[in-house]
Amino acid sequence: MLNNIRLVVVLLVMVVILIIYAVLLYRKYKKQGKEAVLADLRETAYKLFLGAEEKYGSKTGPQKMAYTITQFYKLIAPDIIEQYIKPDTVEQFLQGLFDNGCKTLKDYLDDGQMNSSV
Repeated sequence: MLNNIRLVVVLLVMVVILIIYAVLLYRKYKKQGKEAVLADLRETAYKLFLGAEEKYGSKTGPQKMAYTITQFYKLIAPDIIEQYIKPDTVEQFLQGLFDNGCKTLKDYLDDGQMNSSV
């Protein structure tokens, strides 16, 4: 019985923390706008990609991606939230940014214009 009460209290505390975190995120979104927040996340990710490139050099893709994921995860996920935002979710987000960046770069390099010609 005492264990059940402790479990309920712990769950309630976690729910309160998540609600506070959600409210803070909502205020940030409302203040800056969703696109501004996503632009901040993209900028942070690109800086981490460049840092990984400098740290590990070429032909070390998996190491660079692992480094970027770890660092990005530390920046965006407070300790209590780590159990809800899994590293593979962060990895999918970062891989999408990387793939989109490569596609955009290839499009520009093929004829000097951004025109979806690749």
